[in-house]
Amino acid sequence: MRNEEYAVAGRFLEPSFKRDRKKLEQLSNEFDEQYEDGFVTQIDRVEEMEQGLGLTQDQKDATASLYQKTDEMDKEMNSLSFRFGKVGLDVKPITKVKKQLHNGNVEGACKGIESLVQLADDRSADLVAKGMNKDYPLELKAKNKKLRELNGMQNVLMNQGKGVTFNEKTEYEALFAYIQNICRAGKIVFDGTITEDEYTITRLIKRMRAPKSEEKEEKFKSLKV
Repeated sequence: MRNEEYAVAGRFLEPSFKRDRKKLEQLSNEFDEQYEDGFVTQIDRVEEMEQGLGLTQDQKDATASLYQKTDEMDKEMNSLSFRFGKVGLDVKPITKVKKQLHNGNVEGACKGIESLVQLADDRSADLVAKGMNKDYPLELKAKNKKLRELNGMQNVLMNQGKGVTFNEKTEYEALFAYIQNICRAGKIVFDGTITEDEYTITRLIKRMRAPKSEEKEEKFKSLKV
């Protein structure tokens, strides 16, 4: 997660924590009412701070677009891994790219994808024989170029805002510490249940980055018996 996503993540986690706080308190008495108040207050502090930093709608839109493309590329890597497996190619470089995408290292991932595109092109005869479209390497190259452009645009727009000071960094770190601590406890308390997903940071990130239409679809599915 990037700094500008911490408050959003906190708001996504807040209702789950408020609902389950007493169960988490049975694991550790640190999760008392005062801890809950501190968590919510820290979210408020970061949101107020960001208003002062002047995050524009363009900056927020750029971040949303970047993460949508990042998620799409992550799925693309799953498809590529399947294709590579068909012809006995090593999929470890794909796993590395997926990890970079999940960790927000978009530039590193783009460099890795360049190498994968070249490999797919070099082994195109074998891959096509196993069902790959002959134009796939070019299509993947174009998608990678778009991802890199969005990453550059997002970086430029974020740099237009006021730089993050030491005090502001401290506020971000304090909020992330709350999020991380609550999620760790929640995963322990709800291990093996559906509720565990609500405390899994990767799932939390996926939910908050999902387009609104996907959020509505997930909520609808959750209502089905």
